[in-house]
Amino acid sequence: MSISPSKKSQSSSPSQNQELVTQSLHGVHLGKGPSDTQGLDGDWRNWESVDEMGASLGLEEDILIMLKASHRTSKLGFQEWLIAESSHYYRNVKHHFQNQRPSARPLGWPKKSDTSLIVKAYMHFLHVHWCFHLDRFSEYEKICKRLFSATVNTTPELPAVSNAVQKAFHQKASGRRDIAAHLLALINEYYEEYDSCSYLAPYTTIVGPSGIGKSHAIQEIARKGVYVGYCSLAERRSGAYPQRSPITDFLPSLRDRSETTMFFECLVAANLANMKICKDLNISPIDWFELQVRVEFSDFQKALANQVFDMFKQSAPQSAHPRIRSNDVHVGDEEGGDGFNYQEYLSTHISNYEGKVRPFFSSILKEKRCQRTAKSGDSSDVQVQSSQNQVSIILCFDEARGLLNPSLPANQGQEGIFLGFRRALRHQSKISHEIDHKRFFAVLLDTAARVSDFSPPRKLDPSLKWIEPEELGLFPPIYELDTMDILAQDQDVGWKMLRDNLREEHGTNNLNYLYNLGRPLWGAIAAKGTIRGAQDIAQSKIMTNEAKMKETEALALFSYRINFNVGIYDLAQTLTSHYLRYIVNFDHTRSWLLSVQPSEPILAWVSQKLMSKKPDTRLAIIQSFYTNISKGTIHVGDVGELTAAVIMLFSFDRAHGQALPKQVKISNFLSSVFRDNISMQIKSCMGDKEGLKLLWQEGMVFFNHFVRLQDKPSAQTLHAAYYRGAALFPPEGFKGCDLIIPVFLPSQTNMSYIIIQVKNRQNDKFTPGFRNEAKSSLKSAANLLPSTPHLGIMLSLRGKDNQAQVEVVYPKETEKSPRGGGAFGQIYLFNDMERVVVAAVGLDHTIYPSLIHPKDDTNKPHTSLESIEVLRRLVAFKAGTHPSSESSYHKNLTPLG
Repeated sequence: MSISPSKKSQSSSPSQNQELVTQSLHGVHLGKGPSDTQGLDGDWRNWESVDEMGASLGLEEDILIMLKASHRTSKLGFQEWLIAESSHYYRNVKHHFQNQRPSARPLGWPKKSDTSLIVKAYMHFLHVHWCFHLDRFSEYEKICKRLFSATVNTTPELPAVSNAVQKAFHQKASGRRDIAAHLLALINEYYEEYDSCSYLAPYTTIVGPSGIGKSHAIQEIARKGVYVGYCSLAERRSGAYPQRSPITDFLPSLRDRSETTMFFECLVAANLANMKICKDLNISPIDWFELQVRVEFSDFQKALANQVFDMFKQSAPQSAHPRIRSNDVHVGDEEGGDGFNYQEYLSTHISNYEGKVRPFFSSILKEKRCQRTAKSGDSSDVQVQSSQNQVSIILCFDEARGLLNPSLPANQGQEGIFLGFRRALRHQSKISHEIDHKRFFAVLLDTAARVSDFSPPRKLDPSLKWIEPEELGLFPPIYELDTMDILAQDQDVGWKMLRDNLREEHGTNNLNYLYNLGRPLWGAIAAKGTIRGAQDIAQSKIMTNEAKMKETEALALFSYRINFNVGIYDLAQTLTSHYLRYIVNFDHTRSWLLSVQPSEPILAWVSQKLMSKKPDTRLAIIQSFYTNISKGTIHVGDVGELTAAVIMLFSFDRAHGQALPKQVKISNFLSSVFRDNISMQIKSCMGDKEGLKLLWQEGMVFFNHFVRLQDKPSAQTLHAAYYRGAALFPPEGFKGCDLIIPVFLPSQTNMSYIIIQVKNRQNDKFTPGFRNEAKSSLKSAANLLPSTPHLGIMLSLRGKDNQAQVEVVYPKETEKSPRGGGAFGQIYLFNDMERVVVAAVGLDHTIYPSLIHPKDDTNKPHTSLESIEVLRRLVAFKAGTHPSSESSYHKNLTPLG
């Protein structure tokens, strides 16, 4: 049975039946409304007890019981308690008010010092509900407008989640690898292994960049028959899907760690009760998951959230046990000692919770909002996992960094929410101090590796003062979600698109297969929406809306085109959590993190597009790259190779333009690499050999990023690289060349290539020896590659006295052909292999015209010239030295040179 909401359920006004059910879920209501209450404008300062307040306001007895319990446990005088409760309720309303109406102008909002007005508001709020309720927003809004004159826009300015994103998320997994099965097996292994004497709490983390399918994998686990209690802590205006769960809006109302612990214990218990109701009513795990995340069920989600908070408010004043603040591992509880039952003390409240929410579950079934649909492919016949050693419910907390929200109350501390959460998980897996009773396992999802252990070092964590560091551990984080290329199409389909792309005028046929390469997000969005939608999502993931590009943002854009190693933890984590970089390994102490940016053609294209749009953007990216190399925060290997790769990328960008990804003729590409007279000379040389002539006439290049190989390149490697739109760095120690650009010949089965050797010697110059070196070294590289007509290029980037010279050094021109062969009537002597070799010395736009940005002022290209200067500083930079190492100070620090 899958969830298929009726048109009625999608309407902006709920049905009468749903309204009645929703009202029944609001909990206990007051007897009078604000309009007929005599005490609202009275002198509340004369009240001396909750009973006096209740009599003035006409509060019902069960409300008085709750308020009296709250007053009693606060240990405050009545007036102090009333002011504290009023401020607390008011703060929750204001926080939610501003979240729902971000354009609200705070005219008339009382200050903290306006005690009388805040207490007056509290009296009105009490007649909405005895504690803050999410779905009573319209009533709160009327009160705020009347009391505070708060003017609002009536339409929330929250980012809309596109239908394509929702459809992409809810589609069943496809591909050759069952990611969810592997993940579930690991979670079951952790669940079986957990005991409170060895582990701090029953939870693990799944970390990795956005778009790799973390949340989707949890949904697939639900499809496999495991109930999932899902909660997203995403920022309200982040545009994330699944969207922020309503229950998280109560977090700012938690005043200290004991309240936080109690709140999460109630949430855990509620999820277990929800699972029981689902089983009773034959609501399958996937149906239950969708009820928690689909936008059309937001009323249901709010109703459940309100009931959890009601349960918390009812249990906290009466049951806030000192154990929450006690030495829970080594010392018995202050009340009841080791006999305290961590799970049973909520049983009465859970029973009440079940009684209130069960009708709403039943209502959904009665309205036929849960129906099997052929379209979804889901089935209520999925067997529910029930083995003793397998977890029956997983509690999933998505966007888990929300547990570290620094905007939460100061007395919580940045990590107070998380520490209370973790302690609640531990408590609800025990029935006494010494006896475990496992009922669930929790999974935290986020892009930041820090979620593996939110806490600071143990010696600085007050919550762990009662634990010997070696006694309790954490389960290892899970970061190897093997979803790379999982949606890749059959390569025959992709190659057909590549060939069709050549036949279309100006190559306008979209190479849509590229969206299925890399993380699954791009392909899923493209399949359920549009190509443009996938492009927009990709750009939104890596770009902020700020006018000035951040240094880290610029560095990330570079990494999509040329990968590099990151030397410090903070930068590696930032690039992972905000800029999509993959985690390869990290250590639980958070002292190091190894990350990588793999080949993702769409991210590389977005970077290419942004770099091609403005000279300032390209300059900022180059400057950021140089700055981080000089600071030692990133490691790139040979800076000469990298600079040559940058020149080749800029040349391809110039030939490619702003279009969607497309192939470029080798003749157009070489005209971007070198000035026109050199490209014409190359054409002339190639005209004398059939294989080279075919290369010039048919050859296509297609690359917007570079990939470093681990193994020796082969014919298959060249095909695979071209297919991804990539050029290659050969493996370390590869003889004769530093860069390989695959060349596609549509009429041939074999690939050709451009091989490039890079020299970064100081004061190099064009000599006969340099010409011979170019020919011999590139010949060595060609001997290691498939034998085919090709082009070789030797680049020496630091000429003596800024020398800038380029020429074709092989083949050499001979006497005029009696048959008039060759483009200009000359013939060329090929005495070793069928190839053309070009050599260049210097780093200047007179050699490489692509160094001048196509959008820069052609007469005064100041921004491009500044970019060239940065590249010159880069090739002159020595790894491990500071840019100012020529100073006396730095020289004296290295007396031996």
